[in-house]
Amino acid sequence: MSSSNQDSVPNLERNEEQDIIENNTVHHQEKELSNRPLGNHNIIDFQYEDEYATSEQYDLFAASVIESLKEDIETIIIDLSSSKEITVGMGGEHAPRLVFTQDSDDSLSQQIENVVSEISSQTTLLQETTTHDSSNNDSENELKSSSSRALLIIDSSLSHMEDLNFREEMTEIIFNHSKLQNVKYLSIQDASYLTSLACSKISAIVVHLGHQTSHVVAVVDGQVRMDSLRTIENGGMSEQKLNEELARRLKLVNEQIPLTQELLDRVKQNLKCCVNHSEKNEQESFQVESCSMAEDTNTSTCSNTLTLGHEIMYQIMEDLFFSSQHKTSLPQIIADCISYISDESLDLERNIIVSGSGCIPLIQNFHERLSSDLRTLLGLEIVIDKNSQARNLAWIGASTLTSVPEWVSPFCVTRELFEQEGSSCICSKSYDVIYSSLF
Repeated sequence: MSSSNQDSVPNLERNEEQDIIENNTVHHQEKELSNRPLGNHNIIDFQYEDEYATSEQYDLFAASVIESLKEDIETIIIDLSSSKEITVGMGGEHAPRLVFTQDSDDSLSQQIENVVSEISSQTTLLQETTTHDSSNNDSENELKSSSSRALLIIDSSLSHMEDLNFREEMTEIIFNHSKLQNVKYLSIQDASYLTSLACSKISAIVVHLGHQTSHVVAVVDGQVRMDSLRTIENGGMSEQKLNEELARRLKLVNEQIPLTQELLDRVKQNLKCCVNHSEKNEQESFQVESCSMAEDTNTSTCSNTLTLGHEIMYQIMEDLFFSSQHKTSLPQIIADCISYISDESLDLERNIIVSGSGCIPLIQNFHERLSSDLRTLLGLEIVIDKNSQARNLAWIGASTLTSVPEWVSPFCVTRELFEQEGSSCICSKSYDVIYSSLF
């Protein structure tokens, strides 16, 4: 080999090493840009240190991912995003294991206490998982822990409208709870982000029709844009408001009617939305039986058959959701959210997701009417994702996220980090929300 060729070999090796370092540097810089701190915490500009230091930081991150892969991690998912019910299950499973109602007036501490109590009494999810150690004959040491416990909390955009204080308080309560000492990892994720994940969308408009309050928010490049959040004032366009209006109108039909949730649910199954005014049939009606429960026999007795016409079948949905007399009609709020983001490349008008724990997303022609009104307002083709699992989309997204062990390092804080830095550590893993655009 000639001397010139010999000289070229070390140069080639140095170039390859330099390329590796530069690739690590670019990857780390991109990660820091996308995973920027949020809320009222200062946005820290990435410091371009020397390439070896940056590569070392990246190696530490990679090492933490590899370390988490060595653990047998079980993830419990707790959905606290609804004001009416709490959903609990295990990551990677197809459906929740437990659903129970909650009191929306409870403090956060009391809410967590109730959740832990319900989970402990109805499931074994919080019990220490153990396995036999065949290598040790000492009966006292026969059982050992076989897995680490991770906890993913789903919260609502409404709980952190202005900052992440809610998440900090939640972190403090979780890691200090006596019955959650086996929780090693904690993640708190926004329901709208997880809803878009469940529908395989990185950018979308999420319309959540809640029990007490409904809201619309944009998810852009995998982050919930809190500055785009639009809430419905005075409890309008919610399951609770629909129930109240139905009860009022049913009393006008028959004052003696026993108003039960079962009756209201049966009536809601017959509600319709007019896609256009020509479809209205004022002669159309439907019948529903009114039933009451006898306390002594615990049996249901149906005593009245109600004939309900156009006013209830169509007009309730028209008044609550689509009235052109209100500036805060549901289509107008969605259109306002899309226009606020003002990024045609995202195709937000073609990526609209409707979620909700009640029956509203399932009402006949609801999606079609919403699409029709949005086309009129925006002059664009509208596509709304119709999903029969609208009530559980956030939970499905969480289960999908936690189905692989790699999710822990990027999304979770550890108990050790909490003990070192306090509850504010959760903000460093709150990549799912951003309070304003950097561009």
